[in-house]
Amino acid sequence: MASRLYPTTRRIFKQVVRSLQMFGLASTLPPLTFGLMAIYITGLLLLDRRQTATRIAAWLPARAHDALNRLLRTLPLSTRALMRAVINWAKQLGKGYLVVDDVVVSKPFSKQCSWIGWTYSTSEKRKVRGLVD
Repeated sequence: MASRLYPTTRRIFKQVVRSLQMFGLASTLPPLTFGLMAIYITGLLLLDRRQTATRIAAWLPARAHDALNRLLRTLPLSTRALMRAVINWAKQLGKGYLVVDDVVVSKPFSKQCSWIGWTYSTSEKRKVRGLVD
């Protein structure tokens, strides 16, 4: 599948594949399903908005949008199992913080947390106290 990708997107696709292999998905999913999942996740990362199977297939011409739609419709993926896999993966990495979403913590409570700093809020269009990457 990677050989049909544009040269500029192969690198991120390979990084997604390595990450999915660390989750252990390569050994539990059929190769085609694993490849489609990697293509879909790569498309989610590359497109900044309106991430549909049709747009992903246009940007990443490795598979048709029908195959991506079929993947989403037929894959029995439990969000609890996925979150459990993410947590176990984070534990294997060692100590630190796992930030799932970049949430800006409101100012009255942010001074109580040692990991909070100044960050830019796109919703308020200014710097506020929040999570720092």
